[in-house]
Amino acid sequence: MSLLLDPDYDVATYTCDCGNVHERVTGFVNHETIGAFAVFYADCVHHDGEHEAYIDVILDDEWDPEHPATVVGDRVTFSCRYGFIEGHGYACSLVTPPGDSSNAFRGVQLSREEALQHEWLPRFWDVVDLIIEKDPTVRMHFGLDSH
Repeated sequence: MSLLLDPDYDVATYTCDCGNVHERVTGFVNHETIGAFAVFYADCVHHDGEHEAYIDVILDDEWDPEHPATVVGDRVTFSCRYGFIEGHGYACSLVTPPGDSSNAFRGVQLSREEALQHEWLPRFWDVVDLIIEKDPTVRMHFGLDSH
């Protein structure tokens, strides 16, 4: 599968409840032949000296490119944490998203258990791999790029 980050993305700075300043990347992922493929949010956070990214990926089987907020098909949100895991180094793990899961744009926000069973799980991991490999903000957050 050939996925591409859309060059038109947004990086916002915010302060979380702990008082630390973080960056949130909001972007689109396109498939080279079918077009719109996913929307993602990557929260690059620092807590207790640890660099982490919490990544939400919204997948839909039928995006309306003119109105992406309109749910046309089946829409789900997968969530993961990318960061250091003792004994494993840096890795991704599925997480249950915190807070209210009734956001219409995000569709069904999958719990970790639901995500593990979902048929689109391989698509989700393809998008996460692309974000970690290609998104400049995420790469800089983890020191993967020298500039």
